[in-house]
Amino acid sequence: MKGESKSGKSWLRQKNFPDSVVVQCRIEFTKVEIFSAIFSELDINVTLSENATVGGTLSFSGKGEIGWQILAKAEAEAGIEGNYSKEYQKKPIGKDIGDLRYICEVIKASKRRIVIEDFHYLPSDTQRSLSHDLKAMWDYGVYLVIIGVWAHRNYLTYLNPDLAGRIREVSVYWNEKELKDIIYKGCSALNIDMSQEIVSQIASDAFGNAGLVQSLTLSTLDESQIYDKAEMARTCNKTKHYENAALLYAEQLEAVFLEFARRVASGLRRRKASTGIYAYSIWAIFDSSNDELIKGVSVDTIFERANSRQPRVQKSNLRLILPRIDELQIDDRGKGLVVTFSARSDSVVVVDRSVLFYRKYCTVSWPWEEIAKQSAESELGGEG
Repeated sequence: MKGESKSGKSWLRQKNFPDSVVVQCRIEFTKVEIFSAIFSELDINVTLSENATVGGTLSFSGKGEIGWQILAKAEAEAGIEGNYSKEYQKKPIGKDIGDLRYICEVIKASKRRIVIEDFHYLPSDTQRSLSHDLKAMWDYGVYLVIIGVWAHRNYLTYLNPDLAGRIREVSVYWNEKELKDIIYKGCSALNIDMSQEIVSQIASDAFGNAGLVQSLTLSTLDESQIYDKAEMARTCNKTKHYENAALLYAEQLEAVFLEFARRVASGLRRRKASTGIYAYSIWAIFDSSNDELIKGVSVDTIFERANSRQPRVQKSNLRLILPRIDELQIDDRGKGLVVTFSARSDSVVVVDRSVLFYRKYCTVSWPWEEIAKQSAESELGGEG
């Protein structure tokens, strides 16, 4: 399942798989950590032997009664010889890290659906490795739900062509008509008559994001002093109420994007030896139009803009740093991604479209512009 931030992916997952095991990916997660997180939710301990290499040994033991029951059932299904008992807690069951059959038997024994959230945060090597495991897991009868942000269709099949015919990609994206329908249906349920002008403005300012539609609509109703459903129909038709709501929401977003800007600026200043290429690249990306950021800003376009400001920026170096821009943005919880690089389309795309709304309603002075200029001045001073 793919879609940008706040598009409704998590809601759709919760509605369809309410009792699922959810793994929230982080940017440095390995495949072992993903499986460990899955088993932890199943009340099972997983450890990797200290002297193990990439093909090392995983050990499993139950943390509680449920975990032991799942392991016992998995052992029986896997046909492992010997009697199973809780004494294995002292001498864990050793399995090769590549033995997906046993891992799949554990998952099937739990009777729980596995959901991998924020797949896009995983390192590219982990993404590719996991995509190959998905094919083997499918063969063993285990079907995972993968949720993330990627710009183009069938990204998992791109990572592993053998998945063709074995997966179904669900895109959670909205056009303006669909966003308007959301508003009209919600207003109808609450017995509210919202003017077509306000509905159109909300749908336009949401940039295809259902989460933004919800926030802007609620804020507009608050400005109109409409707080609940009533038997008599009420009217929301004053554009001033929407304008106030939009400015108020933009102010609320300010703290979010000031912190985002601070994190990026801090990362840029730690890369002083890069001739300012990071700063000039980020500047070029955020200098793009809304349409460019939604569809994807190509490497060629980023290079042309960055190179026009700093001739030392070379395309070969640009290709090296763009896959690393995620690291500049995320916080210590592994969250906060606003734009990301898509290797498949060779472009940078926006994944949190609320930044487009924020810069429309707020005067923004991004710190990387000043960092880039300071870098250029420093280089000129050194040449003198």
